[in-house]
Amino acid sequence: MEKTWLISTCLILYCFKPIVAIHSIGGTVEAGNYSYYVLKYNGPIVLTLDSQEGDADLYISEKFDHPTYDLEEHSMASYSCGIESLYIPKSFGRPVNIGVYGHPRFEQSHFILTADFLPEEEEMDLFQAFKDP
Repeated sequence: MEKTWLISTCLILYCFKPIVAIHSIGGTVEAGNYSYYVLKYNGPIVLTLDSQEGDADLYISEKFDHPTYDLEEHSMASYSCGIESLYIPKSFGRPVNIGVYGHPRFEQSHFILTADFLPEEEEMDLFQAFKDP
């Protein structure tokens, strides 16, 4: 229950932040395979992966050009049966290497990957709601 509240709070905080630009790309990934992307924007980014059909998962790395689901080969990950979302602060190394993995349960996964570029001065404080007044 607490995790759900924290995620909801983060989404509400995010919804009220100004966005510099939004970029989206659609794609298809085969079961057990990856599609890779690179972002070079220096400011904070919110990545969202929406599986339109199937189940695609999101893996991010600042070290590896081709992040995978192996724990040693990604810095951040979001893998669920729904919409995947990751906040990447400007302190995260650049470029941001993105791996979209097609879950083996589905022959193909069709997805939309969206990058919301936030203004550099608008770093998100995810614990803002928990600070003492």
